[in-house]
Amino acid sequence: MEPATLNERITFLNRDLSEVKTVYANVKAITAREQIRNGAEQITDSYTVKIRYLKDISPSLLLRWRDYIYEIVLLNADRKHNEIYLTIQYSNKNQDNFKTT
Repeated sequence: MEPATLNERITFLNRDLSEVKTVYANVKAITAREQIRNGAEQITDSYTVKIRYLKDISPSLLLRWRDYIYEIVLLNADRKHNEIYLTIQYSNKNQDNFKTT
């Protein structure tokens, strides 16, 4: 993984919105065409996130990026290449409880 491609800061949160870890990541939007091709019934605000491997990351966590909170819907760890691929979706239900500082 090229370090220069990790150009966004993301923060992993517990369900109570307490911070777990902040790391650098590569974030790319999943297009509507890709979502339809993958069988999505509804188009959502979804992204693919690539980070360096961390052992404590799980789908039970939330992710904050650019002052919005996202649900982790898929986590694929590649220990051989020291990477984790996440698919995240915008989670409107968590926005009311979150205030930026």
